Amino acid sequence: MPDRIRMFTTNHVDSATLTGESTNAFYPTSNINDHRTTKEWRSTSASPYLTIDFGTAKNVTDFVIAPHSRDGFKLSTLTLKANSSDSWGSPAFSTTVTSSSDFGLGYKKLSTTDLSYRYWRIELTSALSYAGISNIFLGKDALDDPFERNVDYKWTFVNQENFKSVSNRYGQKFIDQINFQKALNFKFSHLSKADMETILDDDPDKHGKGYI
Repeated sequence: MPDRIRMFTTNHVDSATLTGESTNAFYPTSNINDHRTTKEWRSTSASPYLTIDFGTAKNVTDFVIAPHSRDGFKLSTLTLKANSSDSWGSPAFSTTVTSSSDFGLGYKKLSTTDLSYRYWRIELTSALSYAGISNIFLGKDALDDPFERNVDYKWTFVNQENFKSVSNRYGQKFIDQINFQKALNFKFSHLSKADMETILDDDPDKHGKGYI
């Protein structure tokens, strides 16, 4: 796959080795690095773990985990651990993560200073007989204030379709209910036209995931 767009930061998971405690053969760990959130890694047990090996120690401040876009999270608990070796009796770092009601994913600022470890482990407890993860981000400054990076953003509600008004033969007017969807709008004031065209290309195989 070609190099992926990197808006502001690097996801160390993209080049890491991922090992599941158990893995459904139809949902391999390689799905985590797929650009589509309709793909996921899926375990065969309700309380699995996923080990992430960066190869060498990498600097991390932020963690994001995304569920399957259709199914969402079915997790009861999620614990994130880090260590300099693949040993988890007394890891150097450990924290719990909850999903966000705004974004439908799990996000946590792990530290304001760099956490530098080679190995990370995600321990899950699912409400189902398996657990699933679509995408994972481990890197720096995943959701820092975009204004510091010359990016303006805002939430808006937009119409999913136009008004539809009809009248019957007695002059009664009927208007279909308008559906709304929530949109996150970005303005990249310091990007060139060529860079913007790269981002807006509708072929995902050309750019893969874009991390903001």
